Amino acid sequence: MESIGNKFKEEREKKELSIHQVARDTKISKRYIVGLEDENFSIFPGDTYLVGFIRTYSDYLDLNSEEMISLYKNLKIQEQPPPMEELLEKKNNASLLYISLGAVALVVSIIIGIYFIVGNVNASLAGIDSSDKEEDQVSSAKTGNAAALDETEGSGLSIFRLGDNAIDRRFSINDRVLTTIGKKEYSMIFEEIDDTVTMGIPSGKSVLSIGNVLKADLNNDGVNDVSIELYDIDRNAAKINAQVRFRRIGDSSKLSDGAEPLMASTPGVGSSKIPERKQKLSLILESADKKSFILSGTFRRGCLLRTIVDEQDRVERYYSKGETVQLNIEKNVRIWIANAGFIKFYIDGYDIPMGRNGEVAAKLIKWIKNEQTGLFELQCVPMY
Repeated sequence: MESIGNKFKEEREKKELSIHQVARDTKISKRYIVGLEDENFSIFPGDTYLVGFIRTYSDYLDLNSEEMISLYKNLKIQEQPPPMEELLEKKNNASLLYISLGAVALVVSIIIGIYFIVGNVNASLAGIDSSDKEEDQVSSAKTGNAAALDETEGSGLSIFRLGDNAIDRRFSINDRVLTTIGKKEYSMIFEEIDDTVTMGIPSGKSVLSIGNVLKADLNNDGVNDVSIELYDIDRNAAKINAQVRFRRIGDSSKLSDGAEPLMASTPGVGSSKIPERKQKLSLILESADKKSFILSGTFRRGCLLRTIVDEQDRVERYYSKGETVQLNIEKNVRIWIANAGFIKFYIDGYDIPMGRNGEVAAKLIKWIKNEQTGLFELQCVPMY
């Protein structure tokens, strides 16, 4: 039988790709990339994740993902032991008849015994107060409601509450995940599930592909609050669904009311005398030293984009809906967008807030040293 691991490895080497590069581009851990190529499936946390990684890696290498998944499932079937009944010698029909007759006789004896026992204790059972039964029913109903606090079902809508523990399960369209930051509750809803998943979050819509991680700032305080990771999409189910993991991150929930996250003091580029135009800085990530980074974006609608990477030549282009852009940056990048709501940017899986729908945005993304912490912060700075 054709080896799924060899197909992955041969195609990767044919394209002259390293394990490190594949892991960086697909956001799949190098450990799992090696596991797929070595067919060491025992290291994966579950079959759902494994299938999702096979689909992502196949699409990345331009292999037919459905064929690769079928190849894996056939391999799994071959490794399963044969049914036990095939290993056992079939009994003689006459022996089976005798056993059946004996079983029937035993059942009849038990029924007769129960009849006499019930007749003797009938008087005791008659004294049970019907109110006790009602109390048991009320108790059962309360227990059911308590179990439903984290999952309210009805009219095709399920609601889940995200706390300190992560939520890792399959979600359908219109499912919601709620989480509380400070004293306010925020909602994340599954708006569309197809080849990708469209999440509705307070800052707008975000599109997730399999293997991608979205880190969202729900309360717009410059600190990412929730990590959303898409593992798999099942289009063959009766109701299309997606395997997604939600996890709380950051420390915005620990800030007191009105407190600002600790960031290096960085002025905007230029200034504005109009209060409505003033924007907050956004902290993307921290590092012990400056390092290169990749800015990736997906266009939701046609839009004009202008960029200057590392103070080099200006590049200006109109992108159509569905197109993507990827910039390799050593120091900084300046960005001008004709409509901030028409594109979604990410750096290392972090959602980069650019502005509202219909807003013309101009941003500078660069490393800034925080003298208080000694760390370098990659910040998104407004340009006026």
